[in-house]
Amino acid sequence: VVHVLGGFISESVHGIARDAAGRILATGYVEFPFTTNAIAARFLPDGSFDPSFSPPEGWSIIFFGMGNAIAEDPGTETVWVVGWADGVFIWRWNPAGGDPLVDEISVPGCQLAIGSAVAVQPDHRVLFAGDCAPSVFPPSDWQVFVGRLLADGSLDTTFGNGGFQIVSFDLVPPSRD
Repeated sequence: VVHVLGGFISESVHGIARDAAGRILATGYVEFPFTTNAIAARFLPDGSFDPSFSPPEGWSIIFFGMGNAIAEDPGTETVWVVGWADGVFIWRWNPAGGDPLVDEISVPGCQLAIGSAVAVQPDHRVLFAGDCAPSVFPPSDWQVFVGRLLADGSLDTTFGNGGFQIVSFDLVPPSRD
């Protein structure tokens, strides 16, 4: 099944997952002439858009940036997306209604951060991970981070150091001599 949303310069999927009901979740981006926006979608098992997700289309433009990973909390059917904009962004869609949560999260000690993975724990806390750099121009000394959110989307300050665990790898490229 191929879906073309139409009206965009390009569309791309960066992350997919399967929810507890067997539906397919996808995130990525759509490109307009002067901006790129993250998108999330849910498909029924036959490949058609699920109109109950972000009604009536079955897909939603989230935020400036790119969605990189998507996961569902099977206990609540809440969908979480992590991605990159000016920093790490988190998006939460709650099937019970209400406005989706969109939040940019600053990774301590990093000026550039890219969210690339998300998972939901059985206690409904949300793990997200990616890489970050202390400087933007040029980005260097990349580090790996893992953060954790509470079910309400706030940072879980009992995890790591203020909600984050950051690991630096002092990797030196092999010599070409």
